[in-house]
Amino acid sequence: MYGWSGYNIRPFWAAFAAAAMLALAWAAPAQTTGAPEAPASDQPAGTADDQSAPADEPAVQVSSGEVQISTELMGLGDVVRPGDWAGIRLALTDSFDRPRDVAVQLHMLDGDGDRPLYTRFVTLNPGGPVGVWLYAPMPWGISAGSVFRVSVSTVSTGSAGVEIGRQIAWAPLQVRRAVREQDGLVGVIGTATFGLEQYATTFRQRDESPGAHQVTHAISGLSPEVLPDVWLGLAAYSALFWSDADPARLSGSAVPQALREWVHRGGHLVIAVPAIGEAWSSPTGPLADILPVARAERVAQAQAAPYSAWLLGGDPRRLSGEMPLHRFVIPPDTDPRDATPIVVGPDGCVAVRRLIGTGMVTLLGLDPSTRTLARGPSPRADSFWPRLLGWRAATLSVSEIELYSKGTWGASRPGSVWVDDGIGASISKGREASVGVLLGLCVFAVYFLIAGPVGFSLLKRRGLERHSWLAFVGSAAFFTVVAWAGASWLRPKSEESWHFTLLDHVYGQPVQRASIFTSILLPTYGDQTVSLGDPEADAAWSQSLVPWIDPAGQTSLGFPDARPYLANVRSLTQLRTPARSTIKSFRGEWLGGPRWSMPGPVSADVRPTLSERGQLSGMLVHQMP
Repeated sequence: MYGWSGYNIRPFWAAFAAAAMLALAWAAPAQTTGAPEAPASDQPAGTADDQSAPADEPAVQVSSGEVQISTELMGLGDVVRPGDWAGIRLALTDSFDRPRDVAVQLHMLDGDGDRPLYTRFVTLNPGGPVGVWLYAPMPWGISAGSVFRVSVSTVSTGSAGVEIGRQIAWAPLQVRRAVREQDGLVGVIGTATFGLEQYATTFRQRDESPGAHQVTHAISGLSPEVLPDVWLGLAAYSALFWSDADPARLSGSAVPQALREWVHRGGHLVIAVPAIGEAWSSPTGPLADILPVARAERVAQAQAAPYSAWLLGGDPRRLSGEMPLHRFVIPPDTDPRDATPIVVGPDGCVAVRRLIGTGMVTLLGLDPSTRTLARGPSPRADSFWPRLLGWRAATLSVSEIELYSKGTWGASRPGSVWVDDGIGASISKGREASVGVLLGLCVFAVYFLIAGPVGFSLLKRRGLERHSWLAFVGSAAFFTVVAWAGASWLRPKSEESWHFTLLDHVYGQPVQRASIFTSILLPTYGDQTVSLGDPEADAAWSQSLVPWIDPAGQTSLGFPDARPYLANVRSLTQLRTPARSTIKSFRGEWLGGPRWSMPGPVSADVRPTLSERGQLSGMLVHQMP
């Protein structure tokens, strides 16, 4: 550029200093009421703390402050999975002399560097510990030893509603165990796994399953008392096997509702009916409304041998002797969706299933704690569980794995394929943003040429160099107007959204489920509220809307004015999130009444048929867009 020779340098440095001070003030994190911060020495979420206890010590960290914070569980079964929901069970002991309301907040980060505070409001009583569940989606890339931060703050009620005041305690939370994001999880309520642990068998040299598309970990030893009170804490688990725990231990808690909603959202609950003291058939039981419509009859002296092939597969050993079991009698004219026999033996139906929403509940008439089954050979998982869970996965023994590993079969397996890699690209608006950036670069390039060498050459050619400063100011003013007008023209004026949605529906069920990945353009500055679903139509279900980070395009960059915002884990239907006239990404989990008419038979009397050869024939109709 030109014209600087006659410019007074002092005003320039004064302006530069003022701009630097303004930038520093802008970069300082904004402090808002309701978002107390831990001391600066606390580490950011997702980082390992070298001073923390080793992973084999009890998962308890004690806070500093007026409230003692102890970690009872970091995820159901003390296990978390990256990118999925986790329930965190805390015990809070208050040193105050009377009850008081507090906000318990788990501090996390989103893709813009803002800090969602996953919050739960509880009342603390002096002298005794109060248990509280927090729920939050785990970041990608976490592992055992990763550390998060939890804080406790006072709460008051004013004219503007609930207000969060000063922070009175904080503590680090350490991940005890983390499986990989591609691994599956099933839970066992009780101790008898019935061979489920065999699905976690892997190749010795490679951490992958020899007979399935994923390694599945069976987390056993769960008790009804440690189950989460919201379905979010169960979301990482595809199935739960209730083996040998009394269902009466659920009475009076919020766990039954959490289990119901988890099943409606696609979970599979398998219940082994105990041989003695059967309590599941009670019409007043905690889960009676979602159990299969079938009557359980006890068979006291059933022969075990006929069930050997189902339980043991190709194992040459066989069961012998007698064992008690239950058979299920399905009333005539029962809708198959309410009760379908899954396994029928010489004593009748010993496994019956009911479809619930997009999930299911299965009753199993074999009690794994009976003497014959407990002392006999361990069930072969790939023979027993496929009938119940609908899985097609081989569980090989150690010798079989060694045999296959020496051949070409183990070495020729294809690598991992990430089926969700395209989600981020499908909702990204990078192309639209690049148009504005390109136009800005073009305007600056033209400005540089006219205000710089081209303009100066034209003035020099005509002998008007003395007017260079005037020409520079004029061109700067002109292109300032052009840039301002262009930015105003390109700036979005209204909200827009782009989404990738997986809609799940089972024919005849009264609900549909949707997993939504969306990028939403928030055109204003300040805070904006984003909501999911219809509050009236979907009031029976608890939805979840949280910030989402694309695992394939993670970045540590954030806005200089990053600030906290509240996410109430008891009401995640809406978020009030920072807005900067940019795009923000979210993930939603919705459940509600059918929105679209999904494919189904032409009529109740004209349904597809299945031939003896297993060929399906018929016609389906739909009214989808």
